[in-house]
Amino acid sequence: MNFLLKIQTFLKKYYTLCKKPVFELKKPVSEFLKNRNAVLILTYLILTWISISFIIMEYRPSEKFVVGQPSKRDVKANSDFSEIDNAATELARKKAAESVPIIMTTDSNITNSVISDFRYTLSQLDNIRKKRDKMEDITNIHPETSFKIFIKDSIFKKLLEMDDLTFNSVEDKSLNILYEVMVKGISASAKNYSLVSDESIDELKKNVDKLKVTEDEKDVIFSILSNAIRPNMIQDWAEIKKEQQYKMSQVSPIMIFIAKGQTIIREGDIVTPKDLELLKNLDIYGSSPVKDVLSSFIISLILVLILYYGAKILYPPMIKERRVLFIVCLVIVLTALICRFSLNSDTEYVSGKYIATYFAPIAMASIAIQLIYGSSSAFIVTFVLGIISGIISRNFSTIVVSFITGFSAVIFFANIQKRAEMVLASAFVMVINIVTALVMNAYIDTSDTKFFTPIFIAGFNAFVSCLFAIGLVFLLENIFPIVTNIKLLDLANPSEPLLRELTTKAPGSHVHSILVSNLAEAGAIAIGANPILAKVGAYYHDIGKTKQPSMFIENQFGALNPHDKVTSNLSKVIIISHVRQGVELATKAKLPDPIIDIIAQHHGTSLLRYFYAKALKTDKNVREESFRYPGPKPQTKEAAVVMMSDCIEAAVRSLKNPNTSKIESMIDMLLIGMLNDGQFNECELTFRDIDILKKVFLKSMTSLYHTRIEYPNQKK
Repeated sequence: MNFLLKIQTFLKKYYTLCKKPVFELKKPVSEFLKNRNAVLILTYLILTWISISFIIMEYRPSEKFVVGQPSKRDVKANSDFSEIDNAATELARKKAAESVPIIMTTDSNITNSVISDFRYTLSQLDNIRKKRDKMEDITNIHPETSFKIFIKDSIFKKLLEMDDLTFNSVEDKSLNILYEVMVKGISASAKNYSLVSDESIDELKKNVDKLKVTEDEKDVIFSILSNAIRPNMIQDWAEIKKEQQYKMSQVSPIMIFIAKGQTIIREGDIVTPKDLELLKNLDIYGSSPVKDVLSSFIISLILVLILYYGAKILYPPMIKERRVLFIVCLVIVLTALICRFSLNSDTEYVSGKYIATYFAPIAMASIAIQLIYGSSSAFIVTFVLGIISGIISRNFSTIVVSFITGFSAVIFFANIQKRAEMVLASAFVMVINIVTALVMNAYIDTSDTKFFTPIFIAGFNAFVSCLFAIGLVFLLENIFPIVTNIKLLDLANPSEPLLRELTTKAPGSHVHSILVSNLAEAGAIAIGANPILAKVGAYYHDIGKTKQPSMFIENQFGALNPHDKVTSNLSKVIIISHVRQGVELATKAKLPDPIIDIIAQHHGTSLLRYFYAKALKTDKNVREESFRYPGPKPQTKEAAVVMMSDCIEAAVRSLKNPNTSKIESMIDMLLIGMLNDGQFNECELTFRDIDILKKVFLKSMTSLYHTRIEYPNQKK
């Protein structure tokens, strides 16, 4: 009973511990879900993660392959594979060992034994010869059995009849020949290993025939030697084994080469043990799809995290604005999908190189993102897609080629300001791709007719990628409210309806806008902002003045000022309304959002000081807030630069007899006033940027309002 109570107490404590973090997380989770922008960004990332996972996934059915049974499907290699064919290599080594001939050597023991027996026999014969006068002592001797060497009776009699000199000569010559042939080796007969081979007998006969003795002596010597010799040649197993080991070591391993996509087993083919071993080595045999799905999802998650944190560091707008992230994710998924098909080409292996390596359209995505969002985001996308292409192709060279092509495309398409420059940049990307292909194929024989195939494909891929990238950008520009430098340059054309209307209805404001655009462009270049956006934004920032152009001093040309006849409040409403009216005109003309934002933000929440001061003269209780622009304050560097340029150009133009000192004092006063008024609090402008801008504005305005020489009769 106590044991059950202890278990119950433990479970309660465990439940309390587990429940606490859940309640602590409930509030931040609920707050996150209320943030629609954050939820959409998370959704885009999750969808991208899932999409990439399925694109790079290598699904393999999990059926088993049985030796002796037909395969139920065609099986292709899922990757390049090379391995030593142990069975074939072992067979080749065995054949090499068997090719070693039998190595024979002489047995010194047998040689010594034969020579010893021969000497002993001749010694006995010599003793018998010395007793030949006592015939009764030798009549019972049977030479065929009495000696260690078989001697014929006729040869025995001849030996007995020899004089001492002849006998000694025969003995010496026989010993010499016996020693010579035994040392050289006596081979055994193939039929009976105990008998001497015919070849050895013939060799012995030749040696005897060379002796310069009588024929009788030759017969005696040959007879006794042919019976004395015995086979002494034996197989030298140590030497044979050594030679076999050497021959086997000279056999190179026999390799199995399998290219990705190569058919290993066709449907209906009988599975052999060798096939089964190969399937296991390729990790195809009986594999579980769970492994493929899990590995693909983990790799994809890593890539999405790289995308997220890379953007957070290099290009924060990507993870702050759902539209930006959506387009980036869309381009990544689309390009990865194309890689899925292009990098699995059946014709990918030519002349020992993978031509499919050059099919990856990474440059297309790099150029598209570069033209839309700039270099930082393009580098991130290129890196992620380069890894994806390598995973899909299972080839490291694909990653190298993708990185080189993609990064070069980002570099060459940076700061494009004319359409003609896009053609030149495309040519450079083609050259880089072709050079890369040349380097990758450096070890191919130039006489090979297929040497130029990868090079041609690399150049063609670069050309098509550039072409498709420009088309993709045009398509995205028309589907989504995005703006590129090329589109901005189109909007800068003076024949654009709004600019033409500004020129005709408010010429003074048009001139002012041109001067402001020049200032804004120079300032944006100096602080690393987008100079084209700043310039074009300045062109359009005052288009709202076309509604009531005469209410603005630059369009009055010395005529009476209408504001002298109206109240300060009405003047305020008219002046402030040009911002709202400009936004309405821009929206109606479907100008890009960044331009509309500059129009809306180019005055921020600044104070109409002239009309506020005028209103104070009649009413001391006038609230300052009622004479401020509605905002918002500048949200980007470009909008802040346009705001400064607008204010400085108008103020400096109002100076009488401007010089460097007066212009500098005016710029200082205006910038300090904007800073103190908090107009730059919501953009990423730094004090260093403001200091740089001050120098740029001073130089530009001084050049514009320089001191002119006095021409003759000018005073008159």
